[in-house]
Amino acid sequence: MTGAAAVAAQTEQDNWTDFASEIEEVVLAELEPSPFNARVIRHDESLGELAASIRLRGVQQPIIIRELPVEGEIVKLEIVAGHRRVEASKLAGKTTIPAIRRELTDDEARELQIVENLLRQELPALEEAQGFNDAMTLAKNRMLSVQDLAARLGKSPVYISRRLTLLDATPDVQDALRNGLIGVEHALELARLSESEQERLLAYLDIGYVAPDDREEDEEDDEEFDDEEVDGEEPEPGPLSRAGARQTSKSLHELRRYISQTTLRVLGEAPFDPNDGDLVSEAGSCGPCLKRSGANQLLFSDVEGEDVCTDRACFDAKVKAFVARKMAEAKAAKKPLHQITEEWNKKGPQVHYLYNGLREAGGKRCGFLVEAIHVDGRSIGKVVEICIGPECKVHGSRSSGSTRAVSSEKQKADRKALLAKVKVEKDYRLRLFKELIAKPVPDLPSADLVRALVMFAFTRIDSTKEAQFAEALGWDKDIFSWRGEKARAAKLMSLTPADAIRIALVGLEVNELTVHEHDVQGGRKEEIGFEKVAKLLGLDYASIRASIAAPSAAKATPKKVMKQAVTPAKAAAPTKKQAATATPKKAVAKPAKKAAKKKAVRR
Repeated sequence: MTGAAAVAAQTEQDNWTDFASEIEEVVLAELEPSPFNARVIRHDESLGELAASIRLRGVQQPIIIRELPVEGEIVKLEIVAGHRRVEASKLAGKTTIPAIRRELTDDEARELQIVENLLRQELPALEEAQGFNDAMTLAKNRMLSVQDLAARLGKSPVYISRRLTLLDATPDVQDALRNGLIGVEHALELARLSESEQERLLAYLDIGYVAPDDREEDEEDDEEFDDEEVDGEEPEPGPLSRAGARQTSKSLHELRRYISQTTLRVLGEAPFDPNDGDLVSEAGSCGPCLKRSGANQLLFSDVEGEDVCTDRACFDAKVKAFVARKMAEAKAAKKPLHQITEEWNKKGPQVHYLYNGLREAGGKRCGFLVEAIHVDGRSIGKVVEICIGPECKVHGSRSSGSTRAVSSEKQKADRKALLAKVKVEKDYRLRLFKELIAKPVPDLPSADLVRALVMFAFTRIDSTKEAQFAEALGWDKDIFSWRGEKARAAKLMSLTPADAIRIALVGLEVNELTVHEHDVQGGRKEEIGFEKVAKLLGLDYASIRASIAAPSAAKATPKKVMKQAVTPAKAAAPTKKQAATATPKKAVAKPAKKAAKKKAVRR
């Protein structure tokens, strides 16, 4: 431990009897703050509490000061450690404060301030990160490593490394952290990703954040906040200072799962060679890249198992470059390279739709095999062998002619039946939703608790369902937007506890108004959320389902009967003898009818 660090450690001791001879009372008016002090002194409630404690018991820990010569013999007393105690003493009405003088150079004084601040538990995360950075870059001729700083402060290298990444967070992420809209762990997850990913994920956290691409549309709405002053201070800059800013409801687990699903790319599954530095020259090789989990173990110590890339844009750019390279190589070699796509409307003589009976070789050999590359979708860049033979004894035949027509007709019929089930389920859920909204419930105690539940329910409503939910309640459709915050609060206060609990219960399940095909396939065995709420409120949801399903079934039945009635079975073809002796009934009947009609006209 350096001399400065030792002094900082001493300032944390409660017993100052060992330094009684060094303690002196200095006049507060003669003290000047240090230009190196990075800690922000906030005149908040905690500073007032410290002032009250000093007023009652005095300053328990002396501050550290040093003498600085100014213009010859005049001496200036500079605060090295204890700026907050000085401010609190002034608030307490004190004129002097206990202090210890030390002979310190500028570097020693700055190091003492940094270490003393870092040893305090209440230091905000961003200030702590800045302190770590200052401590590592303090000396002009040397630079501390993360491991060196960890040893001095008694913290783990992983903790310090992750805290330092907060300085790489975008201004918006830092702003959200300062204002308490996201937690430190949320910010740490974002800060170690690229700026574009931080912006995308900050929008996912649903804190009222407006992504850069959308800010131009809201310029007029933002103007009223630009010059506004709150308590004599300028408002915080950035899109998060708007009235709609709110604390995220997404848990750390949800955020990590979302990042894993949408951002992280497993390098072991990459179609390109991660060590190829020429694929995208500006990106270089993946080997030394610090955005790779395996190359930055301190920062990505929580990523276990497979080596992953955390820069989605860079990874995707390399995949596209790899596909382009393979296509160019095939063209130069005049070797056909077929394409496999997940977009059904892509057409071409050597373009194959993935979901249209595509047959991969699967290790089996035949005379119809060609090389193909996935040009989009989940397997983009993957090179495989496919069979293009219309009739192949090894891989089977391609659907064609009448077989394909029959298959297509069957698929259409199955698809139509499935969509009918989806419509019935959707109509049922909508009807049940409206019945639940109108269902009365007994009065409940603790209105504040119930309203808190409603506010929680509101945060869980998908943005695509907000207008529909508001319409069912008879509220303005914009009440769930950030502009409708005041109106929403007023509506909430006007609700009785009984109405509030009903709205909360239904609101938590309102996303079930969306019905997917897999929801009705194979039969549904478990109750949906709406049905559980209906059971809780005593609503007979079975009768509602029956009333919705019955008309649909009745509507489908007549079509089959009519189709059978108007489609008679084909009669066997008559023999030549039968055809010669048969009486043409229709041919005789028609002239008779025409003759009768003419007589009727003459009369």
